[in-house]
Amino acid sequence: MRMTVVLLAGFGGLVLLSLVLIGVFVWRDAKARGMNAAGWTLCAVFLPMFCGLALYLIARANRSADRCPGCRQRISPDFVICPFCGTELKLRCPSCKRTVESNWKLCPSCGTELPQRTPPVVEKKEHWLGWVLAMSILLPLMLIGMLAFSSPLDHGGFSTVQDGPHTIEELFALQPELAKDTALNEWLGECQEDGAYLLWDRQTLAGKDGEKETLVGYLCLRGYTDAELDSDGDANYWGRVGLKIDVTGTAEDGSEPVIWFIRLRADRVGKPVVTLNGNDENVVVEDLEDGQTLTDYIDFYLRAE
Repeated sequence: MRMTVVLLAGFGGLVLLSLVLIGVFVWRDAKARGMNAAGWTLCAVFLPMFCGLALYLIARANRSADRCPGCRQRISPDFVICPFCGTELKLRCPSCKRTVESNWKLCPSCGTELPQRTPPVVEKKEHWLGWVLAMSILLPLMLIGMLAFSSPLDHGGFSTVQDGPHTIEELFALQPELAKDTALNEWLGECQEDGAYLLWDRQTLAGKDGEKETLVGYLCLRGYTDAELDSDGDANYWGRVGLKIDVTGTAEDGSEPVIWFIRLRADRVGKPVVTLNGNDENVVVEDLEDGQTLTDYIDFYLRAE
């Protein structure tokens, strides 16, 4: 949810920036071409999906922004002489006096070699237009990407199980098989400081509905009383289901450690996130090394029943 809000806010800012950019460009360009600057600016800014900008670019095609270097009046690209002041607007061949272009090397009429000269009217480069067109292309693509990113892939459902809190002695009494779990016992021996500790393992199980992944975890809380645990699955944008675990308790030195069993099953499971009293301080999350497997306490318990 928070990511979606951030994406929407960022996209809204880009849309506002693009509208300002388009408005400034159209206003300046329309004014230079003698067009209705206010009307075309409103059209370009307020018509949806950049339709106004597209209409303006079509309408301006027959209106030049060139000006006479002598009197600064607007002129047409096909003018040879300014009708307002008589200034020559085209280069001419020094031999036959016909009009020529500045990049020609020979006169096409008489074959005379042409000197390199700067034309009287130099067309201005439209730096703004490149930015405007880039924004009009990128924004729809960004919108499509944002919609795709903000819609999580189908995760196929999930189920969670938790059991506890138990003292370590109670847990082992309920399921003696846990005493044979070397990884679990070594981990419990490392949980010596006050805080929350999670040991978890991702396992793959084959069933009649195909393969599913299982997150098996044990959470140990040391140094807290009145402990409570709340866990739930949390689907991410790539179809994985993570496990959000929130542990609460009152800090008390010397209090007996307690432990919970937690399990999450889904088509694909992600990494668990643990908070202690609303933050991640004094929280240690450890992923079991490859080649080792944590005992599923509930499965053993059900089989024992």
